[in-house]
Amino acid sequence: QQQQQQQRQQPPPLPPPPPPRAHPRQEELALVNGLGMWRSWGRNFTSPILALLDLFDNAMDATMPPEIDDPNYKPSENMMVRLQLDKETDNERDATGIMMMNNCYRRIPPLVEVLSIHKSCKGDTDQIGENGVGVKQACAALSELSFVFTKNRNELGLGILAEILQTPTEAPYLPSWNFITEQDGSVHYALTQRINDSEALEECVKAYGDGDLERGLDRLEKHFRRLNTGVWADQDYVFLMVMHKIRHTGSDAFKGPKQFLEMVHSELPRNYIHIPVEFDVQVLGKRLDFQYWQRRLIELTKFQSRLDPENSWKDAKDWDWPSKGYSVNIYLGFDPYRSNGKASLYIYSRRSGRLIKSTEDARHILGLSSGGTDYAQGLTIIMDDVHGNLPLTPTKQDLAFGHEQNGKIHELNMLAWLGAYSHYYYQYYLSMHRKKGNLRTVVMDQVKDVRKNATREIRFSLLHGNFNTFIGLQFRQNIKYDKIRSPMGKTELRPGQDTLVRLQRPAPPEPTAPKRGRASVYPPNGLAMRMESAPSQQQQPPRTNAYQQHPTAAYPQHGHYSMAHQPVQPPLTHATYPPPGAIPPQQQQQQQQQQRQQPPPLPPPPPPRAHPRQEELALVNGLGMWRSWGRNFTSPILALLDLFDNAMDATMPPEIDDPNYKPSENMMVRLQLDKETDNERDATGIMMMNNCYRRIPPLVEVLSIHKSCKGDTDQIGENGVGVKQACAALSELSFVFTKNRNELGLGILAEILQTPTEAPYLPSWNFITEQDGSVHYALTQRINDSEALEECVKAYGDGDLERGLDRLEKHFRRLNTGVWADQDYVFLMVMHKIRHTGSDAFKGPKQFLEMVHSELPRNYIHIPVEFDVQVLGKRLDFQYWQRRLIELTKFQSRLDPENSWKDAKDWDWPSKGYSVNIYLGFDPYRSNGKASLYIYSRRSGRLIKSTEDARHILGLSSGGTDYAQGLTIIMDDVHGNLPLTPTKQDLAFGHEQNGKIHELNMLAWLGAYSHYYYQYYLSMHRKKGNLRTVVMDQVKDVRKNATREIRFSLLHGNFNTFIGLQFRQNIKYDKIRSPMGKTELRPGQDTLVRLQRPAPPEPTAPKRGRASVYPPNGLAMRMESAPSQQQQPPRTNAYQQHPTAAYPQHGHYSMAHQPVQPPLTHATYPPPGAIPPQQQQQQQ
Repeated sequence: QQQQQQQRQQPPPLPPPPPPRAHPRQEELALVNGLGMWRSWGRNFTSPILALLDLFDNAMDATMPPEIDDPNYKPSENMMVRLQLDKETDNERDATGIMMMNNCYRRIPPLVEVLSIHKSCKGDTDQIGENGVGVKQACAALSELSFVFTKNRNELGLGILAEILQTPTEAPYLPSWNFITEQDGSVHYALTQRINDSEALEECVKAYGDGDLERGLDRLEKHFRRLNTGVWADQDYVFLMVMHKIRHTGSDAFKGPKQFLEMVHSELPRNYIHIPVEFDVQVLGKRLDFQYWQRRLIELTKFQSRLDPENSWKDAKDWDWPSKGYSVNIYLGFDPYRSNGKASLYIYSRRSGRLIKSTEDARHILGLSSGGTDYAQGLTIIMDDVHGNLPLTPTKQDLAFGHEQNGKIHELNMLAWLGAYSHYYYQYYLSMHRKKGNLRTVVMDQVKDVRKNATREIRFSLLHGNFNTFIGLQFRQNIKYDKIRSPMGKTELRPGQDTLVRLQRPAPPEPTAPKRGRASVYPPNGLAMRMESAPSQQQQPPRTNAYQQHPTAAYPQHGHYSMAHQPVQPPLTHATYPPPGAIPPQQQQQQQQQQRQQPPPLPPPPPPRAHPRQEELALVNGLGMWRSWGRNFTSPILALLDLFDNAMDATMPPEIDDPNYKPSENMMVRLQLDKETDNERDATGIMMMNNCYRRIPPLVEVLSIHKSCKGDTDQIGENGVGVKQACAALSELSFVFTKNRNELGLGILAEILQTPTEAPYLPSWNFITEQDGSVHYALTQRINDSEALEECVKAYGDGDLERGLDRLEKHFRRLNTGVWADQDYVFLMVMHKIRHTGSDAFKGPKQFLEMVHSELPRNYIHIPVEFDVQVLGKRLDFQYWQRRLIELTKFQSRLDPENSWKDAKDWDWPSKGYSVNIYLGFDPYRSNGKASLYIYSRRSGRLIKSTEDARHILGLSSGGTDYAQGLTIIMDDVHGNLPLTPTKQDLAFGHEQNGKIHELNMLAWLGAYSHYYYQYYLSMHRKKGNLRTVVMDQVKDVRKNATREIRFSLLHGNFNTFIGLQFRQNIKYDKIRSPMGKTELRPGQDTLVRLQRPAPPEPTAPKRGRASVYPPNGLAMRMESAPSQQQQPPRTNAYQQHPTAAYPQHGHYSMAHQPVQPPLTHATYPPPGAIPPQQQQQQQ
């Protein structure tokens, strides 16, 4: 101790307390739950088809050599991928699974490396699969039993991925073996010997043979012989994957593996744009063609742009061609197969050109006009991030700008430039055809030409093709409207020889007849010529344009092109100017040739006799797993929500779900800064602290990987990775403190403790203390015994061990201070040096918590009023939608997850379904906004998915301002029946056998209720403009609710309801609808803001003795002349009969309040056969 004291040069420590005070227990290490990790892998993909794409990515990366990226490289026909059925006989009905087989351009790494978890064999991050989990999680998503076969000349390998081998107490068990064989490839002796030595292999082989060991062994030998048969006999390196008994595909009519491969056959061409023509990909024996967009798009045009990932286009001097940016290719065209479709966006990335994200209607996010039929003639926008600079999620299913420090700037720059090119391209052709209807017609007329391309041989890729380009394109900043735009008419369109289909050009219009000596006009170029009278068309000089200056006959005819064809060198365009300091192309090619690495030398020749090697077990790469955790969330704010989920599940008792249960004020969650002094500038991280309604499990269980301490899957966090992956996404060093009465716990999650050769190292300790909670002696003793703890404490003190120790003690004292002193069970998390939040102006942890303060209320709808949540010392209120929505109305529906609403007999209220709550209202803060959809799920009411414009997916009219008055749709899956991804960031219907049916049922019912609700208020106000006006007029009332005390939740509140609502099936239009006028609106006392009802219209003046009309009921009265308004009997309606003063004033309500019986409000005149109000009340 004296030597350590001299080295630290700190004041002497306090004397150690006597033994009975505090004594530590032995260090405990968190385990890896292999079974839990396997099941989590199976849920990482939203659908099985995406899991297979991950395997296809690996096959392409292994097959294509690095030289393939060189435009001058001529690839051979030696790149093969085969997808076929795994069957014992020639009968396809005997197929039990699928196989994927490919050759490799270099030696295959040992299977022990291939199957190592979170360790990638690829050093180039421009390839798909750099996370090291592709093979493992894709196989787990597709099958419960998979085999991997490899061939490295005369060395064979076998690996097994099986759920039956996994246990909850050990890391994933993925065994593999290598065999050195003679040329005949016989491995029977080696396999038999390994089966005798390995129970795991015997169990899996027996399962592959449906319980027959010999049958399974014969099938494995058949696959080994396949490696040296047919086209594979001459290949040195071959990789084969066999997935036994393929799972369902989320389809509503899954009929087996053949149907699954047919789906793959139709999906693959659209999902990859960089596959060379020479790449031989076959599915079910049919060779695939990857020239999808080249064949399909009309007027296919290519633009090249540069994106700046750090500096906004509004501020940078070189905003139009940033020197520090990266290049992307943008392609635009019209798709005749969806000539009514809105502007669709497809984003591709990485070397293979993998489709990462698609948006069916991207007009709003690109800053384009989204009203009516603007940009709705099948406009298709493709962005190709060919160099792989976009941040992606580990499974390549979405963009992840939140992982970057300036991610928001990066995203906005990308969308601004995509909108700029899309706007110019569309306006160019719209001005040519003058009307949107004309443009749609000429797009549809090209369907025949596009169909001819289906059988046409095409030898050029999207990357190297010579397509249309615009010459002289320049852009300007429009800061006022936050857009980038290019003026029309100052460019020249240069047709490309690889643009296969073109729009028919309109004939030059005849000149208009002059009036009073004025000039005639020749639209659309606006040229005018002074004349006395209109000359004939023959006398008029012909109008020239880019197409007449460059006739199509001058271009080579489209036919058979090699990948090395040399197109005519185009002039410089906006995107072709080289950036400052750019290297000439020839010098770049020379450098690339020098940098290319040669394949590794071949191994020495094997001994002549076949013999097996020792079984090898795949390892868990702790450092790789940690980094993968940090990328599982699309933004750090979502990582913190995962921690908040855990806090709520631990704090709220199960009785909280009972409406009659009265919770106490003893549920607390605190989010605050982690600072040494009272100065907020000294904050180095954030803290989250909560009490628990029951004893906290030991930290060795809490920190165990893929093991959940929650047995109820209705809770958030049932995947057992919430604490671990959220901490890794937020900070490189985190501490966990627990209090179970007089027992304290300390756990550490630190990146500096992880290594690539061992499983994640997450140590924890327990301390038994007296009431004063002193743990100084115990901590000091543990630091002396544990280098890991010493290293982390020193890092927490910024290099000063004593300083870090004092900070830890301060947190232990916090567990027994203030409001926490009386709590038996307390949980505290400290995240040191919080990472960036993807914001363009991240200023530290305080700003991050301010973002959390503004985001939390909208993300949870089931938090009780009694729940005390504070962020930065400010208590949060979770009555977000109750305060904000006008005419908040509640509907209750039932969804059937298995049977379609079109076929089931009890389609309107399925007996086997589950209940959901649907809320609708108008949001005055976005009165111009389209119908937005918010889907909540689980016990806490967590926001899972939001869609800014959901009109199309709900089957609602998406033209003009339909459903665009701030309509807000909320679906509350209160019982947690929706399938979710592990991180709760999306729905995962693909995990269910009838997932497609489940999804369509949900969307159909949401559309049905949304349609009825909107049409009800639209018919009341007669015009969409009137409805928008009355919505905007309620902004003041909504603002008053911000300071109003509200004691009812969205789940238990008494909101508007419709009585007598009935629905009908409309099979022809694939919709569910309810007829208007047959229901009664019953106002709820918890609907705080209502729309102002329109005044009764004055009667119209009669004409020629006809009756005046009183809209909207259509009643008429015969009269000779129109009486004055004073003489006319006043029109009564429900609101006049029952003035608002009769309703109870909105104020403080208990959750068990009994509302006053509201009056009728739907119909201004009772329908035929209606019961008088008094008699209705007596009957009720």
